[in-house]
Amino acid sequence: MSMIIPLDLLLLSDHLLILSPRRAPAARTIKNAQTVQLYSKSGKFLSLNYRGHVTPTSDHKEISSIFELKFNSEGVVIRQPLTGYYVTMSRSGKLRATSHQEHAIAFQQNFLDDNFFTFNLASNSDCKLTATVRSFRINCSKKFSKKKLAFLSKSARLPKRLLSHGVHF
Repeated sequence: MSMIIPLDLLLLSDHLLILSPRRAPAARTIKNAQTVQLYSKSGKFLSLNYRGHVTPTSDHKEISSIFELKFNSEGVVIRQPLTGYYVTMSRSGKLRATSHQEHAIAFQQNFLDDNFFTFNLASNSDCKLTATVRSFRINCSKKFSKKKLAFLSKSARLPKRLLSHGVHF
């Protein structure tokens, strides 16, 4: 029985290439993760498209509005499983995408009434994820409207046709 080992190319100088074997990634299921759609009380779903733009959408069938909430020691990290992007924040407080998990924002969930909850930054509990009809952003002011803060996680599944094309959780 032979085993195929993928190889990486390492450039050590301008003319010398060395091949080094690396371990093939295994298809794995992620534990402590939940596949959901995040619905805000403003009437919009959180959506992250293939270009990395985080936008609100009113279409509940939008495939880019399906997210994976990954629970770790710092809090909750939000990931879009189709693109592999994680949610992060720009300097102005707008949400955007990153492909690196170490740059993703860790949130903490605080539960409200009627199964709604808020997302606070794990590093600063005064900063909260807010939703308007036009955008999602992190806001650090003391005055908040409950309508802008409240999110509902709606259980979601990816279509089987996408799972057969190599999208794994």
